[in-house]
Amino acid sequence: MARNYEYKVISTDGSIVTGESQADSVKVVYDQLVSRGYSVVSVEPKRKKRVDIDFSFLDRLFQKPIKDDDLATFTTLFGTMLKAGVPLTEGLDVIIAQTDNTRFQEILLEVKRSVQGGEQLSEAFGRYPKVFGPLFLSLVRVGEVGGGLPENLLYLAGILESQKELNQRIKNAMVYPAIMATVAVVIVTFLLTFIIPSFVEIFTDAGVELPGLTIALLATSAFITNYWYLLLPGLILLAVGLRMLVRTDRGQWIWHRGLLQMPVIGDLVRKLNVARFSRTYGSLLSRGVPMVETLDVVTNVIGNRIIRSVIEKVQRQIKQGRSFSEPLAESKEIPPMVVQMFSVGEESGALDEMAIEVADFYDSEVAHAVTRLTTILEPVLIIGVGLVVSMLILACLLPMFDMMSVYRSGG
Repeated sequence: MARNYEYKVISTDGSIVTGESQADSVKVVYDQLVSRGYSVVSVEPKRKKRVDIDFSFLDRLFQKPIKDDDLATFTTLFGTMLKAGVPLTEGLDVIIAQTDNTRFQEILLEVKRSVQGGEQLSEAFGRYPKVFGPLFLSLVRVGEVGGGLPENLLYLAGILESQKELNQRIKNAMVYPAIMATVAVVIVTFLLTFIIPSFVEIFTDAGVELPGLTIALLATSAFITNYWYLLLPGLILLAVGLRMLVRTDRGQWIWHRGLLQMPVIGDLVRKLNVARFSRTYGSLLSRGVPMVETLDVVTNVIGNRIIRSVIEKVQRQIKQGRSFSEPLAESKEIPPMVVQMFSVGEESGALDEMAIEVADFYDSEVAHAVTRLTTILEPVLIIGVGLVVSMLILACLLPMFDMMSVYRSGG
């Protein structure tokens, strides 16, 4: 849908030019202005009067989300161009013109505008913490101060690529179990809604005494058939309620503690968080980030609340003069091997290198854990679906056997 955009550009003679244009997206306006020889300062949707109703939220609703691929590609290209000597704003111009994601393009335009207004690059990125995370912002900030911004961006690009590959591997591994679970729900719902009700009249006319399993099955079928319009909203409300509960401090703590105690899944969650905090810790230390800031960033990248509390305790203990590995050893959530390797790293003065080695090891362990989890889930799901379907069939067959016995006795 075409919208009105306000733009500000610099013409070939150096004068500032402002105006309006109607187009389908910011990218279209941007390309039109560049093709006319202008240097683009900003392109923004035209502000509406108060009496107008703003439906821009619909555009945001249907915009593509900013994915790991978008950020990793941007970081690689931006670092490469800066290392080649391309000026910062020109590098952003090139990337903006090549970006297909409209939302990400608008954010980069705002970043460019902020930098042209005198802000540091890290400050401009910091306006969008959900896109550029704490690790990204910290490495950019250190690169600006130390003069190694291109190198830090390329180093960061490598980390983002590794995280992207690991996340993609986990998602791919969950595809088959998700499909199996969906198929199971569809099959059971179909049987309960369409097949089982056809047996009700037969059993009623025959006058046979129904076993408990059949009664329960028929009651479930009747409830789904007659009250499906209540069941669906109820499930949605239950899911929303659980999601809101998990977002509370107490609910999040209970949920994350439960995840760590689950067989197989708990091991995967623990290894994933250990790999993430080790990678972040070692990466920031190796790039010259101060210890206090490093631990601040580490606590923000850990997803599990229980393990995050361990790192927060370590942070407090370090400020009191203790080493990194000592308070880490007091937690049952951190594997002893990790504590030992960090202790060796402290003694040898190569804590950053040891942290990276721990991260590499646990990244491979996460991959193995994902493989083991899918290997276990596949037969469990198949057996589970088979048991449920068998139970449904048995519930229908038992009364039929009784009916056959009655007919034979009567004959």
